[in-house]
Amino acid sequence: MMQSNKKTKNASDALKIISLSLDPKMGEEGSAVRERVRGYAENVDRFDTIYPSAVDIDEEENTRASFFGVAGGNKFTKALKIYLKASHLMKKKEYTVITVQDIHFLAFIAFVLSRSFGVGLEVQVHGIEKKNYFRNILAAFLFKHCNIIRIVSKRTRDELIDRFKIEQEKFIVVPIDPAFIPKNSSQNGPEFGSDIQKNIPSKKNSEKICFLTAGRLVPVKNISMQIKAFAKVSSDYKESSLLIAGDGKEMKKLQKLAKSLSLEKSVVFLGWRKDMTEFYEKADIFLFSSNSEGWGMAVVEACLFGLPVIMTRVGCADEFIIHEYNGLIVPVGDQEKMEEAMKRLIENFALRNTLARNARDSKQLLISKEETIRLYKLSWLKAANSCNLSKEGNILE
Repeated sequence: MMQSNKKTKNASDALKIISLSLDPKMGEEGSAVRERVRGYAENVDRFDTIYPSAVDIDEEENTRASFFGVAGGNKFTKALKIYLKASHLMKKKEYTVITVQDIHFLAFIAFVLSRSFGVGLEVQVHGIEKKNYFRNILAAFLFKHCNIIRIVSKRTRDELIDRFKIEQEKFIVVPIDPAFIPKNSSQNGPEFGSDIQKNIPSKKNSEKICFLTAGRLVPVKNISMQIKAFAKVSSDYKESSLLIAGDGKEMKKLQKLAKSLSLEKSVVFLGWRKDMTEFYEKADIFLFSSNSEGWGMAVVEACLFGLPVIMTRVGCADEFIIHEYNGLIVPVGDQEKMEEAMKRLIENFALRNTLARNARDSKQLLISKEETIRLYKLSWLKAANSCNLSKEGNILE
């Protein structure tokens, strides 16, 4: 490894961040994640992001945020190129903290870089999924040797403490503030097809209840449980429908499941949607059946559109979604309890209306954009401080 950067840093240069991201949408102009990063950059001296891309691209902006896309033929070459790009940037610029959106291989690269250049290491955890033995060993190593762990929910923090025996002082909990997510115009996304429109019932007809879900179509989201629960519910409420927005490797499997249950007309797969506004406005109830989740931005967005939520006890459940206040919470993987909750909201209009009204007022349960920034900055300063960047005193003082 190269020699660590031993230069003393003070508070004025304590917030120069280099970020390693897994999100290829970082390269899309106008994407929510890119605009969010620009929002962070407005509040620090520097925020540079390296992300996976189809082609190598350097976008050094005049603002405080720059974006560097790194391409590669396979995961190994891409990881190597990310390391080389980050190393090149860190030789040129005096960063204070390296932050990484991963707890495995990309985080290990960040760990090596943090030790090589003497900067603080912040590991971001957005959710916990079942990993193999080697990945669990690597995650435990990284949790032990990073300076700070930024987490989006208290539930995930407690799970990590229990599973990896990490001291609580190492965590900082910062839910994602929807103020950072721009409202995209529908003209930026695919046009709504007539076949989709005619399958969306009006809220005015209480007998035509429309359930909506949104997210990646991957096993951890357990969308199949929603479809099976809906099959039971729709046998009694035949004019109800389920809209599924999102894409992923389980798309064909889920479509096959819906067909096997004779739900081709009532279960509509919308595909990925850049703008969900029209669907949030036309749906009656939002479903979320994930087996594991860091927070659940789709839940927050749906709630703020006035949709009562039925969700499993993951992520923002009990912190933002409060049982029988703005939604109903069911045990993870419990299809029968989800069916009961769905039927309850169909049959009990008064409850559904109360939950919807409270959902619209749920902004008060979220931290503000200003508080989000304050906590992010605190996390980065703590990471820098615990790395002993300042020889003259604590940079938090």
